[in-house]
Amino acid sequence: VNGWEIGLPPMIPASHAGVKPRHQAKPLVLTQKLRKRTFQQSEQGFSDTVEISWYHNSDKEKGVVTPTLAYTICIVRSHTPEEATRRMEKLKRPRPKDVSEKLLKKKAAQAVNDDLQQTAQLMKLRDPISLAPIKMPVRFDSCQHLDCFDAASFLTMNYAKPSWSCPICRKRFAFGTLRKDLWFEDLMQRAGDNTRE
Repeated sequence: VNGWEIGLPPMIPASHAGVKPRHQAKPLVLTQKLRKRTFQQSEQGFSDTVEISWYHNSDKEKGVVTPTLAYTICIVRSHTPEEATRRMEKLKRPRPKDVSEKLLKKKAAQAVNDDLQQTAQLMKLRDPISLAPIKMPVRFDSCQHLDCFDAASFLTMNYAKPSWSCPICRKRFAFGTLRKDLWFEDLMQRAGDNTRE
């Protein structure tokens, strides 16, 4: 990268006879060898150069052939959980109140039969991860529960140990479908700071 050699990932030692050591399947991080973006303004024809080469130590007895190779370069921006929470609140479209109200009506209609009618639903106003009061209530679009969890707690937990599953229903959904819930936020404001559920 720009004339610098990038070291390969660590080796996985051979586990038993007949198995050769191989490199861990991890991406190579090129960030430190790329030129700073300030060069874009000062230099015409600005570019970073990535040169890829390899060697193949073929096994003469087995006649191993080098397979077709493909490379992917991904540009990734890393954020701390705090930055990600701020970006979510500032840039992401929240879930409108009427979407959550429709889900509430649907759940109430499912619970009704001839002998029994649902008149209330208990919802926790504390985060299931940290057990602290929820500051920014979020849930995934496909979640079928009305309860929310705190965005900062969820992002902090997954920053340390990624699972990206909903802490309430334990299902995995696309991160892009995680949104702030305006209906739940309004519910929390009306309930007051000291209300737990």
